Formats: sequence, structure tokens, C-alpha cells
Amino acid sequence: MKPQQTSARPPMKAVFGIQVPTDAYYLHQGHTWIALEETGQVRVGLDDFSQKILGPVDDLKLPAVGKTYYQDHICLSLFKEGRKASFEAPVDGVIEAVNPKVRQQPNLIHDDPYGEGWLCLVKPINLQRNLDKLSFGEANVAWINEEANRLLTFVEGKAGVTLPDGGAVVDNLYGLYPDVGWRPLIKEFFLKHLTTKVLAEGSIKDLWQDIYNTGNLQYCFNCSTCVSGCPASHGDPPLLVRNLARKVILGLEEELLMDDTPWACVSCSRCEEMCPMNVMPFEMILAIRQWQCRNDETLIPPAIVEIYKRGYTQAVGVNLELRESLGLAPLPTITNNEEQLEMFREMLMQTQIVSDNDYMFKG
Repeated sequence: MKPQQTSARPPMKAVFGIQVPTDAYYLHQGHTWIALEETGQVRVGLDDFSQKILGPVDDLKLPAVGKTYYQDHICLSLFKEGRKASFEAPVDGVIEAVNPKVRQQPNLIHDDPYGEGWLCLVKPINLQRNLDKLSFGEANVAWINEEANRLLTFVEGKAGVTLPDGGAVVDNLYGLYPDVGWRPLIKEFFLKHLTTKVLAEGSIKDLWQDIYNTGNLQYCFNCSTCVSGCPASHGDPPLLVRNLARKVILGLEEELLMDDTPWACVSCSRCEEMCPMNVMPFEMILAIRQWQCRNDETLIPPAIVEIYKRGYTQAVGVNLELRESLGLAPLPTITNNEEQLEMFREMLMQTQIVSDNDYMFKG
């Protein structure tokens, strides 16, 4: 595939109402695009298909300048109403610049995805091989046509919505049809290379060896003792340790990657004290967190938002009610001391993960 230089505005074709470039822009199967610059850099952005699905977003997390990313690995995320959509890098390369306009006006990504809504400039390090995995020209049109038909079938199956023949994919599809499910939608169309590991036919998947290869996890028989003693099992969402163990043992990679509950753990180690098989479930939870971060460098643990709001990860309402029923004094928490809570928030704001994503903590 011969590299093409970026032109001012490429010709477009409409496919189910989706704008598809037929020149200058290469499309990645995770719905990012690249355009080759005369400087030897490549410009990166998100295609119109992704924006039809997501609609306008609230914020984004762009890759850090100077960092190297590789094709098909997660490199950036968009955020909408507290939900995250991650996207894969279309090429191998070093991030040399990011678009300051989209940081201030995230709606540009939706309103002008192939123009002012570009995201970053990359110095490619393996361009020719990467281009062989991207579509170009009329192949872009054929592929988006396949994706649009697949999307319509997906929406019909999940939400029971059918467009008439010749209809267009509606803008902000998820906002109009939330029954399709945010995570299934993101995994199906944007994270195509995060697939479950499959070994020989009939054999058990061994994801647990990648995540947690110490302890006695293979002896877990899902007795729920860990859940019965876990204070976070009453949270929202509840931390069900045995379910995490099951996902690890069965190699349910996609489900585990999208599972927020490991971040609800309060590190009390009650599960390890109670486990009859010495599985060391707390160590497993820590290993899952580390594995999630390795596989999604844009991950922002949801527990951080809860910690910022009230000083701890889990609501203690159940404990408060239990103490009251037993005639015990109210349980003191940092939430009851505004001065200490504000000092705690100021301390958190000094950390990089909070300061880089401060929009999540406003209000």
C-alpha cells in the first residue's frame, strides 16, 4: 500500500449517514484514522462512525507527549456521563504533539472528526507494516458499510430497534438507545483486539497464569466465604470476590477487563483470613488491578472518584444502621469533618491521576 500525503479536505462518501473519507485517510478497525503529513508525522483522529455511536462527549484523555504506543494497543479514551470509551492506536509511534483545541472543546471530535477534531501527531516507527493493516480509498467505504450493517444488527438484537431500508445511523446512538449497553458496544466496535485468550479446543483458558500465578487459586470452589466476610460486598456495585476468582480461572478476559469491582476493595484482608483453601483472594484482587492497568493505560479507577467525594471507597450505611440497631455510638467518618475532607481532597489533587482528570471530580 503506497503512502498518501494529507490533502486539505479529502472527498467523502455517505454510508448510512456516516461520512467516509475516500482519499488521504487510512482507517483502523478500532475506528481511529491516520493521515500522512509532509513532515513524516501521522495525524491521528477518530472516524465519524465512532462519533455517530457516542455523540458529543464530556472530556477525553489523550496520550502523553513523548510516550511510545503500538498498533492495536489502547492509547486514548473519551468520557461521557461518567462512562469511558477507549480506543486503540492505529500505528506504532511516539506521540509528538496533541491537539490543544480538543482539550478545551471536546465537541470538536464529534462535530469535525476529520478536521479540527484531530487528536495527536505521531512519529511513526513501523509505518509500512502498519499501513498494511489499515484500509484506504474505496476499501474504507466497503468496510464502513459492513460495520454499519453489523451495528444495525447489533442494535436490533440488544434494543429491538430496526431502521427502515435505506435509513441512516442516528447521531448519538447510545444516548437514544441505552439498552444496547455501553460496554458491549465499546467492546464490539472499538476494542476488537482485546479478545479472550483461547487455547487448544476443549482446554481451559489460562488467563489466571498471566494475572495471578501464586497462591492456591486453582483450589477455589466458590464457597462464598470470602463474600460473607467482605464489607465491600454491600457496596454499589458489590464486590463479589468469588465471581472475580471465577473470571480469572475461566479466562474471561473481556469481562474482567471491564469489571470495576476490584477497585471497591477496602484492603481489610478479611477474605484471606476466612478463606478455607488459602487462595489469598486479596492478593488476587491486587493482581487484577495491576493487570487491568497494564492492559488499559487510560484506566481511571472509579474508586478514586468515590474516595475524593467522601474519603473512602464504599458507603458505610449498612455499618451505621447495624451499629445503631445494637445501641452503639455512631461510626465517625471523615465525611463528618469538612475541614479534614477538604485537606484530603487537596492532597489527592496533587496526584497525577487526579490532576490530569480533574473534570471527573468537579461538582
